[in-house]
Amino acid sequence: MNFKYRYCLWGLAIFIAISFSLTAVSASSLLVDESWNNNDIQNALDTDNNIDVLHFKKSNNGIYNNITLSINRGMNIVSDKGVVISGKDEYGNPYLDNAFNISGNNVEINGLNFTGYVSNIININNANNIKIINNIAVSPYFIQSTNVNGLIISNNTIWGSDFGTAISSSGSTNVNIYDNIILNAGDGISLSDISNLYIKNIVHYLTFLTSL
Repeated sequence: MNFKYRYCLWGLAIFIAISFSLTAVSASSLLVDESWNNNDIQNALDTDNNIDVLHFKKSNNGIYNNITLSINRGMNIVSDKGVVISGKDEYGNPYLDNAFNISGNNVEINGLNFTGYVSNIININNANNIKIINNIAVSPYFIQSTNVNGLIISNNTIWGSDFGTAISSSGSTNVNIYDNIILNAGDGISLSDISNLYIKNIVHYLTFLTSL
């Protein structure tokens, strides 16, 4: 093996090692427990733009009260089994409007339990490639999306209270809503000005208010 060839191989190896190192540094997970309040979590997300996973851990009772977060960049939001994201106040009454306000692209919310919100638990505006999958929500309102390109809402269970709209979307394209269970919602799904829609649901007490 001549010197120039060996030099090129060493150079390539160093370049690959540096590339993997930079990739590892550029992404990180934020693991929180019940001792973190909403401001703690929001400040951490706002301070470190490398965070691309928000993980709610169950270290105690698993209940996170007064959670209302703004998500303005791509990340996965997940939790341990038994974690509950709650909008209730200190007296146990539903209090907050939204758990997540999403304005960033490439956001996935997967496997969370929600309760105690008085408006749309997940509010999405002007975003691309959003996935809301495998969640459980006790609320008359679950998702409101506006001007979203690439929306997947799948395998969620929504327990309503005989009023409200479980899933609402307007002005959006490439919308996929399938294999959700919607119970006791006044208007199960409301859609307006949607293009390229795929929908297949398991629902109960469903009313379609659509203008496609």
